[in-house]
Amino acid sequence: RAYDRRIRRGIRVFSWFIYRFNSPATQHLFAQPSDHWDLRRGVISMLAGDVFDSRRVMSKLRLFKLVYAVTGAMNLSRFLAERRNRRRQAGVAFTGGTTSQDYL
Repeated sequence: RAYDRRIRRGIRVFSWFIYRFNSPATQHLFAQPSDHWDLRRGVISMLAGDVFDSRRVMSKLRLFKLVYAVTGAMNLSRFLAERRNRRRQAGVAFTGGTTSQDYL
């Protein structure tokens, strides 16, 4: 049970970031030359799979989520439009690929 909880928590962290990676707020955060709170290092550690055991990385990611929310609130109209788009995309089923039916 503990292993299952640990894995599910790590996957939730990954999925939160993946769904918001192309958002205007995330683009704004990564476009800044300064990294005062080591948020980029926390994100890189998360992408390297360090979300399962590291409290330090998790604290950096919580701070990243807070900064993300504040950045989104500063540009609320783009933030809400991106959120609507993300929710709409969540319901879209994948069609296509590299099978013979794609070429018909």
